Amino acid sequence: MGDFIDYYYIMLEREMNYSEREEQLNKRIIKDYLRFGSVEEVFRRSNFDLPISTSGVHRLIDKWGVVKAAGPNTELGEVIMFLEKLAREKIPLETLYSKLPPSFETSKVTLHRVLSCIKHGLVRRVGVGLVVTPEGDESQMLIGRDISTPRAEFGKYYGNLSIPVGFSKKGESRQDSLTRVLQREVFSALTVEREFPYELLDGDLRPFMQLYLADTVVSIYHLEIPYQLAQRAESWVLSDLRFEAIENVLAESETKTYRSGVFEVAKHYIDFSSRGLVQVPPLLSISDLNLAFNPALARIYV
Repeated sequence: MGDFIDYYYIMLEREMNYSEREEQLNKRIIKDYLRFGSVEEVFRRSNFDLPISTSGVHRLIDKWGVVKAAGPNTELGEVIMFLEKLAREKIPLETLYSKLPPSFETSKVTLHRVLSCIKHGLVRRVGVGLVVTPEGDESQMLIGRDISTPRAEFGKYYGNLSIPVGFSKKGESRQDSLTRVLQREVFSALTVEREFPYELLDGDLRPFMQLYLADTVVSIYHLEIPYQLAQRAESWVLSDLRFEAIENVLAESETKTYRSGVFEVAKHYIDFSSRGLVQVPPLLSISDLNLAFNPALARIYV
């Protein structure tokens, strides 16, 4: 009888160790997915040495409650940096493109298409952004440092400041769009631990602003969160998440490097806040980047 009990406990311990290892592996996969944005990149970063199939990872992501990335849209940041440099140097697109290193991934065809959309006031893609404020204080907004791959050829280095923002899918629910951004850029660690605060999105959230940036229209929402929850914010896309006085954001826009669109969002949020957080319909605004290529848009948008 004693031998049987010893064997039982040995097998139970092995089973527990296996379960713990499986849990740690699953968390690592979810963390990498939130960081890199695609299943393919998760496998590539692990040298294709994961004890799970591609379909298994997709099932794991769904089981974990993670809202999947909104398609192959990772080149937007690269496109914006290219357009910013193009606007500054005022040279033909082909001339600037010919100077780029092989590591630049966006094709010339895509850049021409984006530029054509801007000049004709057209939109190809949609996104969402968040002005996150601490509970009871509308004078501060959550910002973080963009730690995506730097591009020295554009003068972009680690540390560009940004609000949480990302792509969404046309026709998807507002809750899915907002959850995706929060999971990837605000509450990544809580998502990995299966503690994502879904209750934050229970209300009838509506955008107070729509910002036209490159070939994308970004719907901007205001979200108020408890300060204690904000202290648990952690992301592998935006580092050093913190609340910053909005007046400081506006005052420092010339001396600090902000992601395109942040200044416009901060400026219009102050107006939105002064009206008691009521904005129906949402304010339409054109980014300075788009105005650089199509000044006529200033007569249409704020």
